[in-house]
Amino acid sequence: LLADAAQEYGLNNENDYVWLFVFPKEYSIGDFVSLATTSNNSNITKLLNGAAMIRALDGFDIDPQNDRFLQSWKQQNSTFTERVSKLQPTSNHNIENNNNNNPNNNNELRKSSNYYYDPPSDYFQRFLPEPGAGYMYDAVMAIGMGKC
Repeated sequence: LLADAAQEYGLNNENDYVWLFVFPKEYSIGDFVSLATTSNNSNITKLLNGAAMIRALDGFDIDPQNDRFLQSWKQQNSTFTERVSKLQPTSNHNIENNNNNNPNNNNELRKSSNYYYDPPSDYFQRFLPEPGAGYMYDAVMAIGMGKC
Protein backbone atom coordinates (compact mmCIF):
# COMPACT_ATOMS: atom_id res chain seq x y z
CA LEU A 1 0.00 0.00 0.00
CA LEU A 2 2.81 2.45 0.89
CA ALA A 3 4.76 1.58 -2.24
CA ASP A 4 1.70 2.00 -4.46
CA ALA A 5 0.86 5.37 -2.89
CA ALA A 6 4.47 6.52 -3.24
CA GLN A 7 4.40 5.60 -6.92
CA GLU A 8 1.04 7.28 -7.48
CA TYR A 9 2.19 10.56 -5.89
CA GLY A 10 5.57 10.57 -7.63
CA LEU A 11 7.55 9.84 -4.47
CA ASN A 12 9.18 6.70 -5.82
CA ASN A 13 11.38 8.15 -8.55
CA GLU A 14 14.89 6.81 -8.76
CA ASN A 15 17.52 9.24 -7.38
CA ASP A 16 14.84 11.69 -6.15
CA TYR A 17 13.99 10.14 -2.79
CA VAL A 18 15.54 7.91 -0.18
CA TRP A 19 13.15 5.97 2.01
CA LEU A 20 14.17 5.24 5.59
CA PHE A 21 12.76 2.30 7.51
CA VAL A 22 13.26 1.90 11.23
CA PHE A 23 13.37 -1.68 12.45
CA PRO A 24 13.31 -2.86 16.05
CA LYS A 25 15.77 -5.63 16.70
CA GLU A 26 12.90 -8.14 16.95
CA TYR A 27 12.27 -7.95 13.19
CA SER A 28 14.32 -9.83 10.64
CA ILE A 29 16.41 -7.86 8.18
CA GLY A 30 16.33 -10.96 5.98
CA ASP A 31 12.57 -10.61 5.50
CA PHE A 32 13.06 -6.99 4.40
CA VAL A 33 15.77 -7.96 1.91
CA SER A 34 13.67 -10.84 0.60
CA LEU A 35 10.68 -8.56 0.08
CA ALA A 36 12.86 -6.02 -1.72
CA THR A 37 14.27 -8.58 -4.14
CA THR A 38 11.40 -11.01 -4.73
CA SER A 39 8.18 -8.99 -4.61
CA ASN A 40 5.78 -9.41 -7.51
CA ASN A 41 4.78 -5.76 -7.06
CA SER A 42 7.24 -3.61 -8.98
CA ASN A 43 6.35 -0.59 -6.82
CA ILE A 44 7.54 -2.43 -3.69
CA THR A 45 10.75 -3.52 -5.38
CA LYS A 46 11.36 0.02 -6.64
CA LEU A 47 10.64 1.55 -3.20
CA LEU A 48 12.83 -0.83 -1.23
CA ASN A 49 15.80 -1.00 -3.57
CA GLY A 50 18.17 1.67 -2.34
CA ALA A 51 16.16 2.30 0.83
CA ALA A 52 18.02 2.81 4.08
CA MET A 53 17.38 0.82 7.23
CA ILE A 54 17.91 2.09 10.73
CA ARG A 55 18.12 -0.46 13.47
CA ALA A 56 18.07 0.71 17.05
CA LEU A 57 20.42 -1.38 19.16
CA ASP A 58 21.42 -0.81 22.73
CA GLY A 59 25.09 -1.04 23.65
CA PHE A 60 24.35 -4.12 25.74
CA ASP A 61 23.04 -5.87 22.61
CA ILE A 62 26.41 -5.43 20.93
CA ASP A 63 28.94 -5.64 23.76
CA PRO A 64 27.31 -6.66 27.06
CA GLN A 65 30.66 -7.16 28.81
CA ASN A 66 31.74 -3.54 28.32
CA ASP A 67 28.44 -1.67 28.26
CA ARG A 68 28.40 0.84 31.12
CA PHE A 69 24.60 1.06 31.20
CA LEU A 70 24.25 -2.71 31.64
CA GLN A 71 27.03 -2.77 34.24
CA SER A 72 25.22 -0.09 36.24
CA TRP A 73 21.91 -1.93 35.79
CA LYS A 74 23.34 -5.13 37.26
CA GLN A 75 24.82 -3.29 40.26
CA GLN A 76 21.36 -2.42 41.57
CA ASN A 77 20.65 -4.51 44.68
CA SER A 78 17.63 -5.62 46.67
CA THR A 79 17.56 -2.35 48.64
CA PHE A 80 17.21 -0.39 45.40
CA THR A 81 14.54 -2.80 44.11
CA GLU A 82 12.51 -2.38 47.30
CA ARG A 83 12.83 1.42 47.18
CA VAL A 84 11.66 1.58 43.56
CA SER A 85 8.75 -0.74 44.33
CA LYS A 86 7.55 1.54 47.11
CA LEU A 87 7.98 4.77 45.12
CA GLN A 88 6.60 3.60 41.78
CA PRO A 89 3.81 1.07 42.28
CA THR A 90 2.13 -0.43 39.26
CA SER A 91 -1.57 -1.23 39.10
CA ASN A 92 -2.63 -4.84 39.57
CA HIS A 93 -4.13 -4.78 36.08
CA ASN A 94 -0.73 -4.05 34.52
CA ILE A 95 0.94 -6.83 36.48
CA GLU A 96 -1.65 -9.41 35.48
CA ASN A 97 -1.52 -8.37 31.81
CA ASN A 98 2.23 -7.98 31.56
CA ASN A 99 3.65 -8.09 28.01
CA ASN A 100 4.56 -11.73 27.36
CA ASN A 101 6.04 -11.03 23.91
CA ASN A 102 9.23 -9.58 25.35
CA PRO A 103 11.96 -12.24 25.77
CA ASN A 104 13.28 -10.22 28.72
CA ASN A 105 9.85 -10.28 30.32
CA ASN A 106 9.75 -10.95 34.06
CA ASN A 107 6.87 -13.37 34.55
CA GLU A 108 7.55 -13.45 38.26
CA LEU A 109 5.96 -10.07 38.97
CA ARG A 110 3.50 -10.67 41.72
CA LYS A 111 1.08 -8.84 43.99
CA SER A 112 2.23 -7.92 47.44
CA SER A 113 0.46 -6.84 50.59
CA ASN A 114 2.77 -3.80 50.92
CA TYR A 115 2.80 -2.41 47.38
CA TYR A 116 1.55 -3.25 43.91
CA TYR A 117 4.84 -3.93 42.17
CA ASP A 118 7.04 -6.49 43.85
CA PRO A 119 9.87 -7.72 41.64
CA PRO A 120 12.27 -10.36 42.97
CA SER A 121 15.16 -8.89 44.96
CA ASP A 122 17.67 -10.01 42.30
CA TYR A 123 15.62 -8.58 39.42
CA PHE A 124 18.49 -6.46 38.03
CA GLN A 125 20.88 -9.39 38.04
CA ARG A 126 18.47 -11.83 36.38
CA PHE A 127 16.71 -9.73 33.75
CA LEU A 128 17.99 -7.56 30.91
CA PRO A 129 16.70 -4.02 30.48
CA GLU A 130 13.84 -3.50 28.05
CA PRO A 131 14.85 -2.68 24.45
CA GLY A 132 15.59 1.03 24.21
CA ALA A 133 16.21 1.42 27.95
CA GLY A 134 19.69 2.85 27.44
CA TYR A 135 18.35 5.46 25.05
CA MET A 136 15.48 6.37 27.39
CA TYR A 137 17.86 6.72 30.31
CA ASP A 138 20.11 9.05 28.30
CA ALA A 139 17.11 11.08 27.13
CA VAL A 140 15.75 11.53 30.67
CA MET A 141 19.18 12.46 32.03
CA ALA A 142 19.70 14.99 29.21
CA ILE A 143 16.37 16.65 30.00
CA GLY A 144 17.22 16.74 33.69
CA MET A 145 20.65 18.23 33.03
CA GLY A 146 19.11 20.77 30.68
CA LYS A 147 16.73 21.88 33.42
CA CYS A 148 19.69 22.64 35.69
